[in-house]
Amino acid sequence: MEQIYPLLIVLLAGLALAGMGLITHFLIPKIIQYAVKHRLLDEPDERKKHATPKPALGGVAVMIGLTPMLFSFIFLHDPVTWFAVGLGIIALFFTGLRDDLKEMRATLKLFIQFAAASLVFAAGIRIESLFGIGFDGELPFMVQYLLTVLVITGITNAINLMDGIDGLAGGIGVILSLLFASVFWVQGQVEFMLLSSGMVVCLLAFLKHNFHPSKIFLGDNGSLVVGFILAVFGVVSTQNLESGFSMTLLLGHSCYPYTIHFASFPCAYSWVSRLFTLTEVTCTIACFDIA
Repeated sequence: MEQIYPLLIVLLAGLALAGMGLITHFLIPKIIQYAVKHRLLDEPDERKKHATPKPALGGVAVMIGLTPMLFSFIFLHDPVTWFAVGLGIIALFFTGLRDDLKEMRATLKLFIQFAAASLVFAAGIRIESLFGIGFDGELPFMVQYLLTVLVITGITNAINLMDGIDGLAGGIGVILSLLFASVFWVQGQVEFMLLSSGMVVCLLAFLKHNFHPSKIFLGDNGSLVVGFILAVFGVVSTQNLESGFSMTLLLGHSCYPYTIHFASFPCAYSWVSRLFTLTEVTCTIACFDIA
């Protein structure tokens, strides 16, 4: 019986992840049809590489796919932490959705991002030290707050800026989620490992429709959520390893999305994709060497 129980848990988790991917997969074509019918389309501009207007509501399908897991964590484990994370995700989702449907002031969007970051900080998800990169010991409370909020809002906006280029935001989300899933597995953080795995399957289902030539984008409703979740993953990972691994990982991936975003403007997408893959692999290997 003791041997069957872990296998049953693994089986149930696998079925849950498969269900999340299928929900996202089957919702996206319906969302595309609805967006085209009602002209809820994203217009191309100097930042976005698509030539014709396209739906930008892919985040709706990703959000629906992730919601059952988020709610189960709130009711089954550590309700304070997961309520804060869930509320932050919901706030950013509706902020992005509002901005996709009718443009919102940038200052208001930034304020909501600061509020979401402050909420998870209050729940205990924070950068408490810079252990492993030359600044050992616990940081002062206000420094912890400012650093945590700046990192979370910075990564959130970095992913948000990438949406509009075929496969870029979703592809980075998949690779970083896989990396964080392995980190959380090592740390024994089952809930965060499951959520990062859920991000992988939902984003893979989305990417089927987002690779070139794309039919849909995440939109602000999706890119803000994906960026926020990845930022939370990064901060949580720094709290549970007594080495410089997680801090190096967090700092590397805080800067990395901005590098790719700005590099994408003068370059062909295929070149950016190769640079993205090479840099990501190099960064990952370096991080594991530090561990």
